Amino acid sequence: MGDIAPGQQPGLQRQLSEAEGAIDFHLDGPGGPKEALQAAIHAVSLLMKARAQADLDPGEKRRLTAKAREIMSRAEAIKKKILEQTEAAMASVTLDDRPIQPSAAPVATTPSHQILKVPKCKRPLTVKDKTILLKSSRLSGLAFPPWEADPLPSEFNTPNMYSDPNGMLQLSDTQKRMLDSWKRPSEIHANGPTMMPQNNPIDLAQDAVTDCSIVASMCAALSRHEKGHQKIGADVIYPQKDGIPEISPNGKYMIKLYFNGCHRKVVVDDYLPISNNARALHVVCRANPNLLWPALVEKAYLKVMGGYDFPGSNSGTDLLALTGWIPEHVFLQSDDVVPTSLWKRIFRAWGYGDVLITLGTGRMTEYEEEELGLASEHDYAVLDLKEIDGRMLVLVKNPWSEGSTWKGGLGHLDSDSDEDDRDVDNIDSDDDGEPEEYEEWDEETMAVPPTGPGQFWIDLDNVCRHFANIYLNWNPALFFFRYDRHFTWEPDTHNLECKSSFSSHPQFSVENPSETKSATVWLLLQRHIQGKLIAVGGPEAGYISLYVFAAGGQRVHLSDGALIRGPYVDSSQTLLRLDKVPPKTKYTVVVSPQSLTTNFPSHSFTLSTFSDYPLKIGPATDPNEFQASVRHAWLPHTAGGNIQSPIYPTNPQFTLRLGQPLVPNSNSSTPSTTKVLLLLEARDELSVHVNLVWGGGKRVVTIRARDVIAESGEYRRGCALAEAKEIPCPGVYTIVVSTFEKGQVGEFKLKAWGGVEMDLKVIKSEEAGKLTRTLTGTWPSRATNTLAFPLRLQRLTRLSIVARSTSTSTSTNPQIPIRVSLISRSPPQHNFQQLGGYPPIYPAQPTKILASSGRGFSDLPQGVRTGDVDVEGNVATGAGYGYGSGYYGAGGGGRQACEYSILLERAGREEEDGDWEGSGAQEGYEVLILADGVVEVGEGVRW
Repeated sequence: MGDIAPGQQPGLQRQLSEAEGAIDFHLDGPGGPKEALQAAIHAVSLLMKARAQADLDPGEKRRLTAKAREIMSRAEAIKKKILEQTEAAMASVTLDDRPIQPSAAPVATTPSHQILKVPKCKRPLTVKDKTILLKSSRLSGLAFPPWEADPLPSEFNTPNMYSDPNGMLQLSDTQKRMLDSWKRPSEIHANGPTMMPQNNPIDLAQDAVTDCSIVASMCAALSRHEKGHQKIGADVIYPQKDGIPEISPNGKYMIKLYFNGCHRKVVVDDYLPISNNARALHVVCRANPNLLWPALVEKAYLKVMGGYDFPGSNSGTDLLALTGWIPEHVFLQSDDVVPTSLWKRIFRAWGYGDVLITLGTGRMTEYEEEELGLASEHDYAVLDLKEIDGRMLVLVKNPWSEGSTWKGGLGHLDSDSDEDDRDVDNIDSDDDGEPEEYEEWDEETMAVPPTGPGQFWIDLDNVCRHFANIYLNWNPALFFFRYDRHFTWEPDTHNLECKSSFSSHPQFSVENPSETKSATVWLLLQRHIQGKLIAVGGPEAGYISLYVFAAGGQRVHLSDGALIRGPYVDSSQTLLRLDKVPPKTKYTVVVSPQSLTTNFPSHSFTLSTFSDYPLKIGPATDPNEFQASVRHAWLPHTAGGNIQSPIYPTNPQFTLRLGQPLVPNSNSSTPSTTKVLLLLEARDELSVHVNLVWGGGKRVVTIRARDVIAESGEYRRGCALAEAKEIPCPGVYTIVVSTFEKGQVGEFKLKAWGGVEMDLKVIKSEEAGKLTRTLTGTWPSRATNTLAFPLRLQRLTRLSIVARSTSTSTSTNPQIPIRVSLISRSPPQHNFQQLGGYPPIYPAQPTKILASSGRGFSDLPQGVRTGDVDVEGNVATGAGYGYGSGYYGAGGGGRQACEYSILLERAGREEEDGDWEGSGAQEGYEVLILADGVVEVGEGVRW
């Protein structure tokens, strides 16, 4: 490697020699190309450290730089070998269970002068994929088809000048007042337009168009090229030669933009809006006024977004469209953001040219704007990063031509800092062959001198304090593999969106099949734009997020228990990073749309997965082969509240019928069982619950602990999940759904999954098709424990009776246990006699119990019930009514008939003063009669 210059540390020379030897040792040895590449990178780092010695003369610095370049060339060859080996491994990837292990994994970043290969999805597009991408081609009546091949030169060499058949782009009212005319570049610039400047740097500025995000994006892309990296941004324009755009002879240009799941073709003419004053209606280059390509890229993007009256987007979204680089949105005001960790992530990648950075402010008051020199809700480009004595500094550009710059300053900077602490990773040389030297600090102002209009330096702490967002767009070539999945999702049109229910959300299985190696996996979710609302974003467009579950690639139903929860964003894409997926691990990834606009019947998405190791990706599996669902609602008379509510049985109830298992149990003495899941979904304002009980598919009126097969636990907002792990099949069961508070109305959806065929049907309410009669009153203070209510029936009638205590139950005044029965008696053989006192005493006669709530008494809040019973009519023609005659018909000359009575009983005994023991007050009662015919009821009498 050669001797290190005098004055350098002997240990450093030894490390350099060992690092260079390690390259050859590992290249064909046990470490393989991966370790050899790491050794080469380490050697370059040591050379740069040696080059930073303050006492080196320029000749020695050039020698060390040349040596570093030599080793970096070897590193490039090694990296190429790694890529070839990995691609060979990828070619053998199948969807079976055999693990695939490439010979090496990629490094996180790459030397800046290398041009890496961008990974492409190798899964052929299905018919469904092609249909989705084709439907996503149309926006606002315009077509932007997928980019299939570069255009031929003949597209741009037609005899006639090209004019867009769709006409000129839409302008805002203010822009229309400023418009002089639309002109071609040859009419604007006397010397003709140019595509690339010869000497002057490109200095783009936004003016009368509110597209700061687009201009900031182009500025950020240009800053990468100015650091010596590959050009991006201008290379999307056709016609072009060797990646450099050219002037089109016929004024037709094709722009390759990435949106709606793929690269697409946007065709524009070269007409530009010209202002009638000093303002500009398109992006301009202040250093090169006749530069054309930025205005063409801007026009193409605005054509997709609906015109020059563009209300603004965010620069992360725009850079994705312009470059295809992976966008990451960091919310700087989040408690999760640690500035030093953020700087560590981006600083090294910035030096390699593997990240583009833009910033965005939040909403500010006019006072804040004036004091800080920042614009409210505005995007800025980052042009450079530096680290001096631990200070993390950012060079920022305001793209607005009339915009102000940061007024906060940098505070004190030590001008005596050593060169060793400066950024020395970039070793590109300038025109004189010398390595690039960094600017010296201005020792008078102790600050970095600005380098252009609208530019300013700011430290990272102030960035995190005064900016709302930082947008990072990462080079996709950092990854070896890419997988794209295109799909659609239909929003709920019944206002049943439940934020915590994932049962209907798109879900995918992501598996690292390696036996030994962890994988870095980034998941990019893109919502296809369908109009300006979605393109621009904002709360009106709705939100999207990604969740990851350690669920083995199986579908999940609730948001609970997520391994990673991504933020909900109102932009058209979101990124979730899995920095380390362990070997032989399979995750479930859930796409969570929220409050998406229902202006469109469905929404299309693309989920792009980037990784450094081959993965297996597919739809999440559902272990439950069969499912059933039903929509219903809680209405004012069927919203019975929770199980402690006296009207709980009025809640909607359902019959769940399970069929025979596909594979019967071989042991005939053991019944077959299956797993059943029940999911109740409602609007988020409702706290809901679901119960699966042994009810035989019939309506239940009381639920005891032994009746419950499975229940959803505590009431929760929006949705509830109950799981029965083993339930006999075939079988018929009852489901009860309820809200916590009675009287809460709203629609809901009940879903069931299981391993056998199943069916869900609504059970009619108790009152369905019946006449009701309600009796209310209080127990007389001197009453015995039984009251009788005589009935008159015109004809054969089916009826049932519900009774409950109406007094509030407390620790000092417990609910009184009661029982209700329907009895019949033979006609009395004597007239009624008043036995004294009130109420009258019913003379004892032989009775028959026709229906009863049971042998015992119950204090359940829901009360007690009889079953349905058929009762013959007991009223003859001309018959009278009332106890005053002693029996039915006795006073009217009619024949005697059977007498019916409702018998209401309460448990306990009377105290000496006649009050109910322990009550401290009179107790109330309520009796509800449900019948399919007219029922007349007399006053309650003491039995």
